[in-house]
Amino acid sequence: MKDLERILVSDPVIEPSPDFAKNVMAQVRTEAAAPAPIDFPWRRFLPGVITAAAAILIFVVMVIANFDPASLPAETQPAAPVFDSALLQETPVIAAAAVLGSLVLAWLTVRFTALPRSESF
Repeated sequence: MKDLERILVSDPVIEPSPDFAKNVMAQVRTEAAAPAPIDFPWRRFLPGVITAAAAILIFVVMVIANFDPASLPAETQPAAPVFDSALLQETPVIAAAAVLGSLVLAWLTVRFTALPRSESF
């Protein structure tokens, strides 16, 4: 028991290795000399996020605006047809809106993702 008490009571001297400070400072200098990390390309990312959010919002608004509880089929009736006559009459308008929206999105993409002249390679 006396050996255990002697070991627990004694205060061992802990010293770093002789090259510890030199190695730490070398690592600090290496980290300081490293180039800065590349920034995230927000300028190219945000138009897509904004477009996706707008498309989801438009979809939700269209679903809410066109919801009619009376048009829901009763339990005894067969399921409603996928395309009713009102949707078929609006098809040219929907197609024109899709083409116009695609053109606007293409223009915005080119506009926001083009590199400035000073950044070109």
